[in-house]
Amino acid sequence: PYSLCDLKGLLALAGKARLRVDPQSSVYTGDTVTLSCEPRYPSDWSFYWKINSQDINHHQSTFSITESHPGETEFRCLTWRKHSHSEYSDPIRITVRERPTATVNVQPAGHVFIRERVTLTCEIESGDDWNYEWYKNNNLLRHAQRKKYEISNVDQTHAGNYTCKGTQSTGRIYTHTSAAVTLTVSAVKVKPTITSNPEGAALTGNTVTLYCKLHQSAGWTFYWSKHTQSSENETITNVYTISSVSLSDGGQYWCRAGRGNPVYYTHYSDALWVNVTGE
Repeated sequence: PYSLCDLKGLLALAGKARLRVDPQSSVYTGDTVTLSCEPRYPSDWSFYWKINSQDINHHQSTFSITESHPGETEFRCLTWRKHSHSEYSDPIRITVRERPTATVNVQPAGHVFIRERVTLTCEIESGDDWNYEWYKNNNLLRHAQRKKYEISNVDQTHAGNYTCKGTQSTGRIYTHTSAAVTLTVSAVKVKPTITSNPEGAALTGNTVTLYCKLHQSAGWTFYWSKHTQSSENETITNVYTISSVSLSDGGQYWCRAGRGNPVYYTHYSDALWVNVTGE
């Protein structure tokens, strides 16, 4: 048996080996790359491989490797038989990139109520040129193939764990599957609680603050009603402040919350009586 160095001096050259790779483009971590070493002339050849200039113990015409780390790797091959050998092939460099990650965002977040509109969005960190796959409880949702998956009138059958991933090139390129987002659907319409500070009578000229307490989920706008008003006042927080109150500010107050488009409203709170007295 000769070493490769001996072969170079003793054996006639049989042209340069040709190295092919599948897939041709750059790949992601976890992908399998297959390289094929083709001699210039058909015959009964043995094969030698180098990875990043290091000889490897593999003597078949094809070589498959699963890339586990990002970076660049160089491959070359040589063919050999008795009395003849090829030159090493031109190198092929495989660029390996970290596999993209998908993330599911849901609006409204967390706990939702029947008949609300829910939008789930599959965010992928490297561009928008993706096909999308959605899963509920690990089952493929065949009707959901876009970046956004919308449920216009959610009910309790929609509750579950949702994940997504992106694919390209008929599935050969794909992202990591996202972490699961749990959608909880309540059939009971929520009712907020209204409170005030101060709790008792307020003196004219002082400030009265009303609070609309709603414990489930987030993303609400708050609406405030008074028995003497035909329209509601709107706040983006659950706090409604009456500065320098007067006797006309006294009376019954209610609150409710709403979110989404079209707006889903909670029940009205029970009435709260605000008592204003003079000094």
